[in-house]
Amino acid sequence: MSEQTRGKIVIIDNDFDNLDTVCCALFDIYDLYPISDNFTSTAYLEVFLPDLIILNTDLIYAENFSFTQFRSHPLIKNIPFLLITPSGPPPEGLQNLSSQMLYPYTLASLQQAIKTKIMHYKKE
Repeated sequence: MSEQTRGKIVIIDNDFDNLDTVCCALFDIYDLYPISDNFTSTAYLEVFLPDLIILNTDLIYAENFSFTQFRSHPLIKNIPFLLITPSGPPPEGLQNLSSQMLYPYTLASLQQAIKTKIMHYKKE
């Protein structure tokens, strides 16, 4: 991918080890904007308007984080997202988001899922 056409990905994950692993797997392919807390995530998304958002499902149940409010934000509601669950099976209540979920994931399956989502998003 040329420098000009690199996709932009915001990665929101409060697990530093997982954030580091995902960033290391993707840094030479995409422009990455890692966020380690849910307080700055909306502000980053408004500034960077990424092609994809990767979100750790553990944050969905974190205090002070509303996934519904997050996804309904006018500037980011149409940006595709990918939920990853590094700490085990997906939490209860996320069955309706199964098409957006990657579990279990390998770095190869993560890269393929990202490529597919970004290609689909850019076609729209």
